[in-house]
Amino acid sequence: MRTLAGFSLIINLLGEFIIKITKAYMDKLMKNKEFREKSDKEYQNLCIEINRDRHLFLLTSLLKDNRRKLN
Repeated sequence: MRTLAGFSLIINLLGEFIIKITKAYMDKLMKNKEFREKSDKEYQNLCIEINRDRHLFLLTSLLKDNRRKLN
């Protein structure tokens, strides 16, 4: 039991360390105007794709429900 708890603690500490390094690296990258603009554009495109997929899923589920009701 102690070994598992120790392992869990090490994993948590390692995860926190990796997150701090990644955050520091992203902060440095975001200072670059060109990178920031490309990143913002990619994020907007991703949000648009997600919303389009959600909308299509909703439409197809509504069509399936309507078909069930008609049958």
